[in-house]
Amino acid sequence: MKKFRQIACIIALLLLSSSPGYAELSEIERVRKAAERGDIKAQVKMGWIHHEGRGVPQNAGEAAKWYLMAAERGDAGAQTLIALMLALGEGIPQDDGMAAFWFRKAALQSPPEARFQIETLQRSISR
Repeated sequence: MKKFRQIACIIALLLLSSSPGYAELSEIERVRKAAERGDIKAQVKMGWIHHEGRGVPQNAGEAAKWYLMAAERGDAGAQTLIALMLALGEGIPQDDGMAAFWFRKAALQSPPEARFQIETLQRSISR
């Protein structure tokens, strides 16, 4: 879990446009409503809130749900995070095939420096 958090923090810094760190209930509720309306960045933020337990109980399964929603809508950061969760079986059943699928999708749409990081991460997890 600690290794995942360290990797997830690096990914968030590389790929996410904003660093979610909400702890106030009113802010969490605002983000949740936006996420439910389909706001991709809010979905990623809800995943982070649940993954880190920022103002809510820590819940990797709930985090995976939100990351997957954003990943399916094309967010490269969420695609990388759900791939990592799938590769490690973190909050979601381990599935190397689906992890590789999401890693590839994220790498294909990321800038070269992030693509290199994603590919390196995938290789290190796959060993």
